[in-house]
Amino acid sequence: MDSGRETGPGNALSRPYRKVHALLIRWKDIDDAHELEEFETQLNGLADEFRQYRYNVEHYEIESESPHKRLSQRLHDFSEHGEEETLLVVYYGGHGRKNSDSHCLWIRDNPEDTDDADNPYVNWSALQILFFNDSAIVAAGFEQVAPLRGPDSFTTFLTKVLKDYRRKETPMVASVLARQIAALLNSPQLDTSSNERVTPQYIQFHDGEDSILIAPAQPQGFIVQVPSGSRRVLANTAQTAPSSGQTTQKPVQDRQQTAGSIRSHIKNALSFQTLDQRESNIPDAHTSTLSWILDDEPLFSRLFSAGNRPVSEFRSWLQEDGKPIFWISGKAGSGKSTLMKWIYQDPRFRERLRRWSKNNELLLCHFFFFERGEVLQKSREGLLRSILLQLFEAKKELVEVAFPECFDSDGTVALPTVLVDWESLKSALKRVLAFTAKAKWSVCMMIDGLDEYRNNERVGDYTEEELEMIYDGDEEDTAWGLNALISDNHREVVKFFVELTNQPTLKMCLSSREIPIIDLKLSEFPRFRLHQHTESDIRRYVSERFSRPTLRLAPEDRDSFVPEIVNKALGVFLWVRLVVDLVLERRITGDGVPQLRELLRSLPAQLGGKRGLYMSMVQIIRREDQLENSRILRLLRATATWNPLTAVIAPFALRHYEQNRLDVDKVEAMSICLCKPLDLGEEQEAFRLRLRSRFYGLFECESPDYKLRFSHQTVNEFFSRKPVWDQLNRQLSDEGFDANLALLASHIMLIKTMGKAMVHESGNQFAKTYVVVADAMHYAQLADRQNSDQQAYIRLVDELDRTMTTISTLITPCKHAQKCHWPHWEPVQIDDKIRFLNHLIGRSILIIV
Repeated sequence: MDSGRETGPGNALSRPYRKVHALLIRWKDIDDAHELEEFETQLNGLADEFRQYRYNVEHYEIESESPHKRLSQRLHDFSEHGEEETLLVVYYGGHGRKNSDSHCLWIRDNPEDTDDADNPYVNWSALQILFFNDSAIVAAGFEQVAPLRGPDSFTTFLTKVLKDYRRKETPMVASVLARQIAALLNSPQLDTSSNERVTPQYIQFHDGEDSILIAPAQPQGFIVQVPSGSRRVLANTAQTAPSSGQTTQKPVQDRQQTAGSIRSHIKNALSFQTLDQRESNIPDAHTSTLSWILDDEPLFSRLFSAGNRPVSEFRSWLQEDGKPIFWISGKAGSGKSTLMKWIYQDPRFRERLRRWSKNNELLLCHFFFFERGEVLQKSREGLLRSILLQLFEAKKELVEVAFPECFDSDGTVALPTVLVDWESLKSALKRVLAFTAKAKWSVCMMIDGLDEYRNNERVGDYTEEELEMIYDGDEEDTAWGLNALISDNHREVVKFFVELTNQPTLKMCLSSREIPIIDLKLSEFPRFRLHQHTESDIRRYVSERFSRPTLRLAPEDRDSFVPEIVNKALGVFLWVRLVVDLVLERRITGDGVPQLRELLRSLPAQLGGKRGLYMSMVQIIRREDQLENSRILRLLRATATWNPLTAVIAPFALRHYEQNRLDVDKVEAMSICLCKPLDLGEEQEAFRLRLRSRFYGLFECESPDYKLRFSHQTVNEFFSRKPVWDQLNRQLSDEGFDANLALLASHIMLIKTMGKAMVHESGNQFAKTYVVVADAMHYAQLADRQNSDQQAYIRLVDELDRTMTTISTLITPCKHAQKCHWPHWEPVQIDDKIRFLNHLIGRSILIIV
């Protein structure tokens, strides 16, 4: 049983694990049918016990044909679970032997019954480089034979020990687990007539004294600890999980820190890099729009305009006692996030709230859920960390209220092991809100995008049939909630806010799409529907855009376009912006008024789906742009689950594809920059403009990072669907373009432009820019798995090695080639003597091997 993490930058082994994934492996076509049945029964029993521990369990049966490559690919897929704070457990049940090189082989059939030549095998010694193992438990030494069948097998005793410790509610380290199994295997009551006594071997792959701590999952997370002595501990990860929730004792000098230092430590622990990114990326409101929501209405309007009543209710809600929640709902793309940002930044928002808070001090906080962003931008943990940080900034004494266990009575510290899990964060916020009520501080929260919340502890997604209804039906937002799992996300986040309504000095303004479960849970609270109140803003926006002199539109033509767009928009501002951009772009490039009218009337009112606006915008492509547009879309799809495509990588990837074939000669001929990195600013800006003119605002690509992003969540949802891509592939055929090969080539070219900038001035370790190399290896792996052009692929991998070798030797000439070969400088080292071939094996790039 091996426990470890996938090799790669940033995977620390000193942090407490919150998830455990177990992969149980056996051979599929064992000749002995009784043995096959017994292996299956034993592994199913072990799987059931792992599930009692609340571990995620997967099974894999090794095929007899090409077992090594297939198992390698399965292990790579399994290693995708190896994210931060996740433990991977690999368990193999079956026969084994060693070869002439003393390598461990997993073999299908009993070696006593089958000739080696006819017995399929897997060389585990070659496969396990995929993982950085912390420890392993082996059923027996090489010179022993462990009992594999019957009630006295290793698997049976492993399951028994796990069950006993679970029932006793006692955690155990892996070394103890091995000793307990050994005690059972060597029990005097054990019948050893057919097998000699064997002793399981416990192997530890680090220098520390402790081992992985194993226990069932608790409500607050898994109690699973990895040793602080591991070679892959990062500098900023000093905490490890306790066995029963105690605080971690710090050295004396740490415990004497002042309260101010402790507050800083806690705030740093709660903070995350993308904390304010979503808010800053939300577009500002168009000039002279949205002010109506906070404007004072004339008496006549208040008395006779029923349509404005929900808006006036919002203004009243801000400044008066009443229901603690106000819900701003709206169709997808109606501008809810823009409105929430505008309200929060308008001084009148605070003025009205001060009328409500009266003599109480007013504390404000906000959060914008962002499904397309990082984990903490769309999770409940990110929500609470952001809210707490904002409250701490307003009132520093709230840190002690939130986390009293951090502070002793004399002001010294006993830091908790976990500051950022859901249960502790929720308790912290409730303590803070209770304290603010007693202190007569009023709190108002602005929370945008409840529909974009995701519980990251859960898995699952919509089926394609449900997505068809959501995106291709007539009622887009009302179709959400068909899948119970995603619906539970929405129910969960709304329930949390409703639970907070018992705080007397708290107001919460929430916004979301009109999801049925959210509608049900918030039905008792006041709301207004944004898309029913934006007609005047849309009319003003369209009129101003069509009034630009450069368009050379006659007044009567301009005036006729405005009502047609307003009526078709149905209050969805995003639809308006995209359509106006498209129509005006066509006008600038020479289309006449009749062609523009025909285009406008052909555009569907629905955003997503195979018959919606997004599909129409992709299909409206000039013939001369079709090939490159198709390739850009393929690049976007290839990078969707990895680092985002940028305005540097994309042009490089497109540059040397000629006649449907990558010209590797030009990649190899490109020289390595030996001075400062090349300035690619002009090329980035040129690609940004080209992207905007080709796709009319579906994608964003702005400075300073020039990363390609979907302009809206609904665009992301559209391009994430397989049927959409199937349709696009039929219409934008370009069979000769291999996105993974192109991306591998582009990263090699980028490395060459960076040259010496790849390495720190100290010369002993690659800088953060090493991620470019990791990306290149990622696309090399994908190209290998998808049977890309083999000749081009091998030449590119060789060119990557040559380029990196040249750069590393230019920085620090070294007589010891093995020690100084460039993978040796990877920020997270796998081994002191790693070579490029091992680097490839570690990335599952098998064709080279």
